[in-house]
Amino acid sequence: MKSASFKLKRRTIVIVLACVILMVAGLGYSYYSWLLSVGVPKVEKGAIGIIKIEGPILSSQNASLYADAISHAMVNETLKAVVLVVDSPGGYADLIEQIYLDLLKLKERKPLVASVVSALSGGYYIAVAADYIYVCPTSMVGNIGAIGVAPPSLIPSEWTLETGAYKVTGFPKLLFPQVLRRALDNFVSAVEKGRGSA
Repeated sequence: MKSASFKLKRRTIVIVLACVILMVAGLGYSYYSWLLSVGVPKVEKGAIGIIKIEGPILSSQNASLYADAISHAMVNETLKAVVLVVDSPGGYADLIEQIYLDLLKLKERKPLVASVVSALSGGYYIAVAADYIYVCPTSMVGNIGAIGVAPPSLIPSEWTLETGAYKVTGFPKLLFPQVLRRALDNFVSAVEKGRGSA
């Protein structure tokens, strides 16, 4: 009886160890997949890089992750092309525009193709940097436009003072529509350049 119990314990330990090894291998694969998704490519020659643009882009930290991935793809000689997977509703115009401009630099060095799950507003702005855009029949694509929130009025007080006019906004409130219009014109120009005017 003692040997049957010992064999059962031993078998259980072997099974648990095998599960732990498989789990660690799975975590390693997940980490490797994540690295590829943020732009760290495979070591093999002639590989295709994948950069995923996912979710709203509302912070400079978020945008800098994409900028880093694009930079990695640009300088990595093992990559022969890059696929841009876009699933984003857009975000702040200045952040979107910077990602778009970075992608144009990447496109000068390597073929760039976009695969779209959803590319609305700024997501579409990013996608038009690609040489080609591939979509599914159910993909949501388009929505050219810009939404702006007027800057707040600064009321001088003991807590808040300005050393000069427009220190908070950089422009007078009356020029806000022109600033928003410039963002829209840049977007429309990018679409015409990338997709044609027809």
